[in-house]
Amino acid sequence: MFAATLLIASSSQLVADGLDPILLLRGQKVLGQEAFRYTYLRHEYQFANETNLKAFKKNPTRFAAQNGGACGRMGALSGKGSSVLYEVVDGKLYFFASENCRATFLKSPELFTSPGPTKTQSPFTSTSQAEKAWNKVLANHTPGRRPASIAWTEVTPYKDQGVDKMWKSHRYIGIDSKLAMWEEWEAGRSFFLRDGNRFAEGKPNEYFDVHPDERGELMEVLATGLPGFLLGYAKPLEFGVDTVTVRINQRVITAKIENDLIAGISYEDHEAGPLTKVELRFSSFDRFGGVLLPTQIERRTNGGAWSPAKKETSYRVDEAVPIVFSDVKKN
Repeated sequence: MFAATLLIASSSQLVADGLDPILLLRGQKVLGQEAFRYTYLRHEYQFANETNLKAFKKNPTRFAAQNGGACGRMGALSGKGSSVLYEVVDGKLYFFASENCRATFLKSPELFTSPGPTKTQSPFTSTSQAEKAWNKVLANHTPGRRPASIAWTEVTPYKDQGVDKMWKSHRYIGIDSKLAMWEEWEAGRSFFLRDGNRFAEGKPNEYFDVHPDERGELMEVLATGLPGFLLGYAKPLEFGVDTVTVRINQRVITAKIENDLIAGISYEDHEAGPLTKVELRFSSFDRFGGVLLPTQIERRTNGGAWSPAKKETSYRVDEAVPIVFSDVKKN
């Protein structure tokens, strides 16, 4: 579950107490000048001279804080780190949410920055038996046609000071590359948008452009689930006896096949920390708009005990594009 505090946006912050980030990445602490101040996403950067400012503008993702300024230990979608709790590691600038996060990261940075496993095999050819088997599995889930979009809501009950409350996680994924994820709880609403902005707590004037790292992570998070497979985001790489290994963006995922259905998926992910093996197990399938989808999803990490990831899941197939794509406007 996402913490209610992780999506709070605020006014832009001056990075690293105004040190020039270009020089900082080279190991030099030189205070920038206000005359060469530049706002990128929700952070302000100061530069020692116009040359460095121009270099930053030309390639901001190279010199700006990684993960869009999210905590280096917790990852791109973990919320905003502190612009004064920073470290330069391997020529890249990282922010952290706390001193503990920074200390943990610095002990073994490779656990938090190294990519997951990759596959180098070429995609299947159209005539291979493997692809025919894979297409049969997809056809069992989506007989007759591939849907244009799948939206779903996962509801998790929780207690707040002894009072029963509900946390709703909304997801939307479409074949037009529109992806959205937003949360609702007692205090309000917040969400990320794949194709534009990231909005904070439903307040009309608190939003900011997302970093490419955040866009990529959001795509992987949404497309990793079964809807991503059924809408064609998964690219087959390898076929086993009862498994299919696929790639979604940069994430490599293995789908377990039972009775010509996708019964579960597993992958490795830097979710709020070091590389973790995540397994999802699907059951209690039902059809929504003709598409067979699981209403019960169990989850475990690093081979631990299985537990329901969410208490209730409902789906909408081929529904209109959610209002979240229209009620956030760019400057």
